Amino acid sequence: MDNGIRSSEGVDGFFSNLTNAVPEIDEAVSFAEMLKMTAEEKIGQMIQIDKIAATIEIMKDYYIGNIFKSVY
Repeated sequence: MDNGIRSSEGVDGFFSNLTNAVPEIDEAVSFAEMLKMTAEEKIGQMIQIDKIAATIEIMKDYYIGNIFKSVY
């Protein structure tokens, strides 16, 4: 049975083809890269923090995905 994965391409080739077939995937993070992320990294990418709270340490430690500037 042909599963669509050639041995010369392997899994990386399969994910590359899959990523190219789904145009809605954000260009910054491909589908293949998201599959490699840990749960902590995925959760961190969904977190938005205020610019006032953003430090390099927080960004690295919590994998923050978005910073916004609130209007006070």
